[in-house]
Amino acid sequence: MIRLFTVLTCGHWFAAAMASGAVLLLELDSVFDSDKVVLAGETPWLRVQAMDVVEVETDTVELLFHATGLTGNEFISEWYLNLNPDLDPTALEFDLVESSFFAPEALSPVGVSTGYSTLKANGNGYFDIEFSFETAATDARFMNGDYIVYEVSLPGGSLSAADFDFYSTQSMGSDANIGAMTNPQGTVIKEFFATGAHVQSVASGEMITSTWVGDADGTIVLTEPYLIPEVSQVWFVGLVGGLALILKCRAVRHARSAWR
Repeated sequence: MIRLFTVLTCGHWFAAAMASGAVLLLELDSVFDSDKVVLAGETPWLRVQAMDVVEVETDTVELLFHATGLTGNEFISEWYLNLNPDLDPTALEFDLVESSFFAPEALSPVGVSTGYSTLKANGNGYFDIEFSFETAATDARFMNGDYIVYEVSLPGGSLSAADFDFYSTQSMGSDANIGAMTNPQGTVIKEFFATGAHVQSVASGEMITSTWVGDADGTIVLTEPYLIPEVSQVWFVGLVGGLALILKCRAVRHARSAWR
């Protein structure tokens, strides 16, 4: 069942790769938690991709969230994004496309909250969009290797991947989308991010705690969509296997025709 779902997912992303516009990638590799609890896994711990989808009539952006470097029982409870301040985040519509950790047709354990610079991410600034995930000890937790895909649209307005490339703000309802705050000596005293996430069940010595992570290196512009490695490998194997089956069937038919 898992392999079949993975193949379908990869087919979806292959199709998107053939019909996509701008592609932006954010890698969460920095801790902004006041306790500075650093995750043990390799960075980036998380990735989020925003991609223009040009195969639909309306302006639609596809968001891919992927846990790439979590370890042990670590899981994501909240994930934050920002929006172009010229747009209204409360007018956005979210369509769940695919997920590796629960069936989209089932009752979704994901909640989406929106509000202009109203969603606080611990020691960082205020964000515009918050995705809340399952925290109970079930298979629906967002853990390492998991991913979820959303299509986002703005009815009556224009929306693109670039509209998600904005920093959190320093105060609720603020228009000051800035990358960092500095003191008079030019030393960075507080960073702001385009995306942030809350990672829970983090082992720190003998304690189990949580931490907050964000993107420190800015947005990466891709020439083609980022594909989940495990998914793309399965898709390739499935494609090769499918072609081999077709060729085998044709060979059998040809042999039967020749025998007749």
